[in-house]
Amino acid sequence: MDRKRFTYYQVAIGAFVGALIGWSIVTRNVMLLVVAIVVGMGSDYLCRRRVAEVVEDEMILRISERASRRTLQIFMATAGVAGALLVTLRGVEYAQLV
Repeated sequence: MDRKRFTYYQVAIGAFVGALIGWSIVTRNVMLLVVAIVVGMGSDYLCRRRVAEVVEDEMILRISERASRRTLQIFMATAGVAGALLVTLRGVEYAQLV
């Protein structure tokens, strides 16, 4: 399988799983939600194994590592500030802030 076909399959699997997740939320069926996610992940894994071309090389992995590390640092700093702000303002009523 080539890379273009793999991308097409990924989009199709994502759309199908998204539709099943939406339907399971509307019908309040948690089991369908779990099955849809597991089947989608399994299908994606099986399709990825059949790709003959290189999907990611070392440079892409390095850039992804740096980007994910920076994202995590920014998220943790923002979450810390937001948490401290919520703890500080927990006893204050909304009318007093305005």
